[in-house]
Amino acid sequence: MSLCLIASLVGCGGVSHDAEVVPRDGTIKSVAIPMSDAIKTAIFLSLQGKVKPITFPDDPKGVVVPHHLLQADLIARTFSGLKGQHPDLVILVSPNHSHKILHPIYSTNTDMKTPFGTVVASPISTVLEKDCHVEIDPSFVGREYGITNLLPYILDAQWDVPVLSLVTSRNIEPQELDNLLSVINREAQGKKVLWIASIDFSHGLTGLDSRAKDAETLKWIEDRQYSKILSGGPEHLDNPSGLY
Repeated sequence: MSLCLIASLVGCGGVSHDAEVVPRDGTIKSVAIPMSDAIKTAIFLSLQGKVKPITFPDDPKGVVVPHHLLQADLIARTFSGLKGQHPDLVILVSPNHSHKILHPIYSTNTDMKTPFGTVVASPISTVLEKDCHVEIDPSFVGREYGITNLLPYILDAQWDVPVLSLVTSRNIEPQELDNLLSVINREAQGKKVLWIASIDFSHGLTGLDSRAKDAETLKWIEDRQYSKILSGGPEHLDNPSGLY
């Protein structure tokens, strides 16, 4: 699968909050700032029609995009650039920020409401529950900000297609991911699928250290070193499965 690496690689502080201030002087670590739903909504509205869309190849199969709203402008630019695409199915892969690890993969079969409309859940989630032991937990997925922070931007792209939301933990074996991908490919056969990897990079580091880790992560991606990607810790990225 060909991914367009759109996410800006910046330090993210290592704290499970919705936005962070990231100092650039390389001497102090980032400070986490929790965000209310009202602030998230205000940020989304403030960017409407005010960002320069990113130019994509003619037929992107997927993108990597941040979920921390410090980079909301980059999120908006990404989805604005994707508005001309016509997927039949969107697959949104998020890290598990809660560290609830009773199950390696969570999904939802329930539509998710936002202030801007409803995101329709893909029925493929029910198949994954049966064939891949994916845990269906709408409440849990609905609290995962790696998912929810991106939903207004997905709606704004006006694709009007189902979204398969996946929340993945770090304790996933490659065989589990291979089986998951096999079943998804089977169920989505004949459909145009757009993968969205919700990923933040280089957590809990100073500016200088984060740039060094980002260089390592980019090298892994360029060389398709999947074993290193999957074993990468939060100092590299928070969602290794999203790049598998």
